[in-house]
Amino acid sequence: MKTLICKTARNLLVKSAVASLAATLSLDAIAQPTPADVEELVEYAQCIRANGYAEFPDPGPDGRMMVRITDPVAGERFRAAQGACTDKLPSQMAAMNAPMTPERLEGLVKFAECVRAAGLSDFPDPTPQGAFELSNPSFDLRAPQTQQTMSTCREANAVTGLMIRRVPQ
Repeated sequence: MKTLICKTARNLLVKSAVASLAATLSLDAIAQPTPADVEELVEYAQCIRANGYAEFPDPGPDGRMMVRITDPVAGERFRAAQGACTDKLPSQMAAMNAPMTPERLEGLVKFAECVRAAGLSDFPDPTPQGAFELSNPSFDLRAPQTQQTMSTCREANAVTGLMIRRVPQ
């Protein structure tokens, strides 16, 4: 099954995530979004819905949302809606679509090392594009220990967003 989960939409890496529908994506912000950040996300969500992906949610007051894409047809509709809404892309999301820099990749490698050192030994290094590809199906991104570890490691390594994909074994 192809699944895409987007969490903490303030720092989504949507274009890259949807390009690989066999993915689980978790993107988390370090800082709490401002009301203006949330308003940008609401406008983006409205645009996505108006352009063919009606099930796209509004973010919560904390800037969080979850999107699941479970089939290729939905993925195509989502990609088309994204293309129509590039002018509404929130600034934090647009920054995540920028080319990978050596500095950002180094921060992601340090993040992965931190996660493993905290006891999540199955966590991989990032790909050259900055994605973390999980091959262990039992790795639970929603577990409280995993969330706490990732939050601590993000803060320690100044990582502003994460793309985590489930890859078939």
